[in-house]
Amino acid sequence: MNGCYLDAEEDTCNAALQTVLTDQPVGWRHVALDTALGILYFCDLNPKRKEVLCYSSGDGASWTALPSYIGHLVGYDAATAMMYAMDKKNRAMVSSADGVNWAIVDDALAATIPSVVTAAVAVPGKGSAALTPVIIGSWTADFNGLMYGGAYKAKWSSCCS
Repeated sequence: MNGCYLDAEEDTCNAALQTVLTDQPVGWRHVALDTALGILYFCDLNPKRKEVLCYSSGDGASWTALPSYIGHLVGYDAATAMMYAMDKKNRAMVSSADGVNWAIVDDALAATIPSVVTAAVAVPGKGSAALTPVIIGSWTADFNGLMYGGAYKAKWSSCCS
């Protein structure tokens, strides 16, 4: 007989070992839009560096790399005109009004932010035929990259591989 004997008891998984799912923004490709200034933010997993890298742009002609400590975008709050993000260790929240200057958010305020922001949207890791493009403002995120006005302004293969 080949294989191993299985006990009748079900094995339980270690809850601390989390699988990164591509339909969730944390740990994968995602986008958020500052609707007041028209700044698009995106993060993507760089497989070579094995980390998430994030960028912002108002027009797609030039991109600003976000600080390396940013791990994922939380979302945009229109009431405060601030974009919120979490650090890579998921311990500190930061905010920015311009995509360039970031400041730490007080813990008490940070606890309320997820309920008031327009949350970042995942761009799932699916094949081109299965992926429904994600439309956020005037931007479209699809299998190949980010389009603005019908033209690609960033391609996943060039920014994040």
